[in-house]
Amino acid sequence: MVAPANGWIESSGVTYGTIVRPDDLLAQLDSELQTYQLDEAKAKVESLDAQLSDAQHGARNEEIAVLRSRFEEQQFAIDEAELELERLLTLRSKDLATKADYDKAVLNLKALQAASQVTQHQIEVQMLAARPDYLDSISHQIEAAQSAQHQAEWTINQRAIKSKITAKVKEIYARKGEYVTLGQPIMLLQLTQTTKVRFYIPQNKLSSIQLGQEVRVSSDSNDVQSLAKISYISQRAEFTPPVLYSEKSREDLVFLIEAHFDKAVTLTPGQPVDVTIP
Repeated sequence: MVAPANGWIESSGVTYGTIVRPDDLLAQLDSELQTYQLDEAKAKVESLDAQLSDAQHGARNEEIAVLRSRFEEQQFAIDEAELELERLLTLRSKDLATKADYDKAVLNLKALQAASQVTQHQIEVQMLAARPDYLDSISHQIEAAQSAQHQAEWTINQRAIKSKITAKVKEIYARKGEYVTLGQPIMLLQLTQTTKVRFYIPQNKLSSIQLGQEVRVSSDSNDVQSLAKISYISQRAEFTPPVLYSEKSREDLVFLIEAHFDKAVTLTPGQPVDVTIP
């Protein structure tokens, strides 16, 4: 097992000889910097979400209320200008008002009406959402920010070094308080699924065994028998090895047999064992 990144080892969840299983914590690297980066990524996503929501709903109600108040004031001014124009028209028919006064009232009414139309148009525009291309731009920014957030979450998760397999801790190279670099070995794991026992049987007993058959394995240091299943039967006869961990070696020609353990065992590589075939 190697370090996935640079960092200080804050804690270790295993000791020599520990049997670890998938998702068991092996070591924890410091993650202060990665936490800051994750918080920054989350804040950016929230900011862009708020920006998109604001753009989709147009101006704030307070801003629209100001324009509507202005529009109402302009409508009152238009009503007064229309009354003034009617009054001048009556006076004009009696030669009590000049043409200049009448023309001035007409222009004033048209100016007020034009200003009112501009205000009404502003209200309509403020109530609209932003342009589609602008909304699409913000949406793309949100997607990029979310990807950055997911990457930050993945990075901080990698600070917790976890086992992917069921194995036995054979060696520990880096401990709590030590600084490790990317790719540096921190411990040695031995796969329990690959632990096997190798033994030999004489040719006259070869027909009594088959693949998948269970055998019992014990050692001098442990009287408890462990079960293993035969996974390999050699098809080639060979002479008895000069160094064979067996109490008796009576046959000249033997066959190599391998059996794998289904569960974790306390045996170590190279340890002499006794194999019993039921």
